[in-house]
This record gives sequence, C-alpha cells and structure tokens, in this order.
Amino acid sequence: MQRRSVTLRFRFFSIFIVTLLSSTICIQADTQDGRLPPDGAVPSSELKQEKWPGPRSALLCRVRNEPPFLSFDFRFLTGFIAEIPVHEIRSPFNRFFLRVSINPIWPKTAKEIHFNRRFRVNIPDNQDHRGSMRFSGSFAMGEGIYDVLWHLQDDAGRFCETRWRIDARRSGKDRDIDLTLAPGEIAPSLVYLFREESPTPPDQTGRMLRVKLLVSMDVRGSRRVTVPLARYAPVVSILRMMTRHSELAEFSVVAFSLDDQQILFEQGYEKTIDFPALGKTLEQLTPGTVAFKELGKKQEQIFFARLLRQTILNDAAADAFVFVGWDLNFGKKIDRRVLDELRQNTTPVFHLYPATRADWRGLLGNSVKALGGKRYKVRRPRDLPVAIERMIANIATRPSCHTGQKD
Repeated sequence: MQRRSVTLRFRFFSIFIVTLLSSTICIQADTQDGRLPPDGAVPSSELKQEKWPGPRSALLCRVRNEPPFLSFDFRFLTGFIAEIPVHEIRSPFNRFFLRVSINPIWPKTAKEIHFNRRFRVNIPDNQDHRGSMRFSGSFAMGEGIYDVLWHLQDDAGRFCETRWRIDARRSGKDRDIDLTLAPGEIAPSLVYLFREESPTPPDQTGRMLRVKLLVSMDVRGSRRVTVPLARYAPVVSILRMMTRHSELAEFSVVAFSLDDQQILFEQGYEKTIDFPALGKTLEQLTPGTVAFKELGKKQEQIFFARLLRQTILNDAAADAFVFVGWDLNFGKKIDRRVLDELRQNTTPVFHLYPATRADWRGLLGNSVKALGGKRYKVRRPRDLPVAIERMIANIATRPSCHTGQKD
C-alpha cells in the first residue's frame, strides 16, 4: 500500500526567542504556507515563485529532540529545541523556512505528515552578534515508531538538516490506559492542547457542583526562557479532565502568573472551560524578562494575597476553590492576617499539582495548607482521575446549595 502524505499549515509551532545577551531579537511569521520536498533537493514551484533558492551550503545550527512522554491527556508529546548563532543570521537574508516531516514506520498504514513554517528574524543594528537565537516546537502523537526529518533553510540557500527516530509506547501499568490518539496518528500540539471541550451531561443523581479554578500559568524552573509547549500540558490536562466529570457542572476560572504578577484570563461560571481563550494567555507571557515592579520585596506574596482576597472572599457561589499548577516559590508564605481574613469563607480548598522531584511546598501549597485544604500530587497520567475522584468525595461531604438545579 502506498503511503499517503499530508501537508498541514504550521499551526503546532510555538516560537520563543531568547539571546544570550540583554538585547531583543524580533521574529515574525509569514502567513502563507510554503512546501518543500522532504529530501530538500528541489524547491516546489510555489517556493520558486517566492524566490526561495534550493539548498546550497551549510547553515550552522544545533537541534535537540525531546523524548516522547505520555501526557496527562493520554497522548504522547514530543518536540525539539533548536539554536542558531546570531552571527549566522545575515541581513538581508533573514527569512527562514522550516519543514518537519514525520513518517510513521509503525503502523505502516499511518499517514506521513509535514509541518511547514516560514518566519523572519529582525536583528537591531546595534545588536552584538554574540549569543544565539532559540526556538522550539512540539507535536502530539499516538503510539508508534516514527522517523523525523527536520529541515531548516534561509533565503540565501543555506540549510541545516537532521533526522531522528521516535519510539512512543506505553509501558508498565500505563498499558491499560486508553490513548486519545490512534496508533500512528499525529496532531498539532497547540491546536490539540487548547481545543474546545463540549459540556459533559450532568450527574443523574441531581448533584451539581460549582468550582472556582485558580490556575497558575507559571512553569517549573526559573523564569521562562525557552519553554516547550509540553510544559503546559499537565496543567491544561488537569483542567480538561475536571470538565469531563459529570458531578462538576460549572466552572469559573482565574488564570494568573506570579512571575508577571498579573491576572491573565478570567471566566465566569460556565458549563465548560473556554480552552481556546485560555490558550491565548501564552501570548501574554513575557519570557526571560523581569519588570521593575517585580524587584520589590515580597511582591509575589503581595500580588497573590490580593488575588485570593478578590476571588475567595467575593465568591459565595463556589462549592470548592481548586488551585491548579506547579507549586513554585518554595518556602514562601502570605501574611497571617490575610489568611485569617480568608478563613471567613469556609468553602473547601484543594490543590491539584504535577509532581516534582523535590516535593516542597511553595506559595500555593503553603496557602492551601494554612486554609485547611487538601493537596493531591499527580505523578503519572493514571494518578489524575484518582485524584479528582478523591477531591470530589471530599466536596461531597459538605452540602451543596446547587443540588438539583438543572436547566
């Protein structure tokens, strides 16, 4: 059987730029979708019309592929981080074309997929040409073995090309998990991660629970520099799994960043979470930058205390307040007087968080503990539904003022 090939518009690719210096390199994406044969031998007619030359000489670059891992949304995520020295970006030859071809070796009946992307890099005239430009990409896939061909070229005909193999298979107890992508299926991770979610039919017993979700969009490690999209997958998957539970009927969301000290996204009580709108919060994040206001003493604690006052004290409709996200800012706590004020609201508090090697409590964890809440660590995908069931069982011990209210 002849393998079918599909070329997609390059929607999966999130670009984060950082130099090793303090100056800024700007990048902008072209809107059209170019096509380049996998072997890079001859440009297509479309690229010829746009005056893209064929590959001629080497472009210095370094590519590191990310091993596949089973996400909390029960699919495999993988990707790459690429780096180009700034001195290799020669104006006016600063347009780049990237093609990532993913060829399923097993199962043999799966389709080969091509992701295309064109972008332009602008370097200020006063930019020191030391350092490097980094960008990353990721995609989702079902179980299988894949051959990946990564090809980047600029409009001067210089190119960089590498190839690697991906072996994505379930192991151990994960073999009993049903994956959300079929064997050999490949999907854009950004579109897939923040896709719409249909409301789940309510629980037939008549119990309808409202939860207020306080979602931290900060990631593990130090301030964001080059952040692969896969880093956000555990948090988004926790939210998505909650929307699918029949006893959780309505959701209000406050997504925030302690790094940026700002609220990024708010949603009133709805039957599901607006994931596409939540995904746009990534565009508001400022990688590798520190605002002047962030340099003050205890600014993160002050921001977080103000956030909790606004959300917890002003919401009498919630059956539970659920914090979701990495527990960063190890050892930090908010003021005791603020905690005493927050305890006026007796609604139960919980924290669902992806596990880290050092399981120390941070600003989120210490606040939840001080408010008498429970924390649920999610180490593996199979831990997530168990943690949600335990949380709902704890909520169920308290009466809900929304029981039996159905549209």
